[in-house]
Amino acid sequence: MNQRIIICGWPNSGKSAHAEELSAKLGIPVKHTDSLIRTMQWSEVSETVSRWFDEPGPWIIEGVAVPRALRKWRARNPDAEGVPFDQLIVMPEPETEGMKPGQVSMGRGHDTVLRQLEEWIGGYL
Repeated sequence: MNQRIIICGWPNSGKSAHAEELSAKLGIPVKHTDSLIRTMQWSEVSETVSRWFDEPGPWIIEGVAVPRALRKWRARNPDAEGVPFDQLIVMPEPETEGMKPGQVSMGRGHDTVLRQLEEWIGGYL
């Protein structure tokens, strides 16, 4: 099975936990975008993740950087038919009370980029 699943959402929305649950259930490896944040700048993270989409499946890729990575993949592949995934899971927005301002900003950025991509990925939302 060549299943390619991406999971995105606000910080603390349960992306990693959901990815690990799916991984255990389906036997598909997970790539966490957060693992890159400690070693790269934000733009480098989304560029690296955009290249993960070119790898053959099966895989699960999860993280708040996913929408920006999709935008970069689309820019690099403007003539591509379709999307580089089989399933997109957008986690529900968590309670923002108690979140750090940077987390709220990341969440809002996530939503902004998804809206920018809506025409392209609308059927998957």
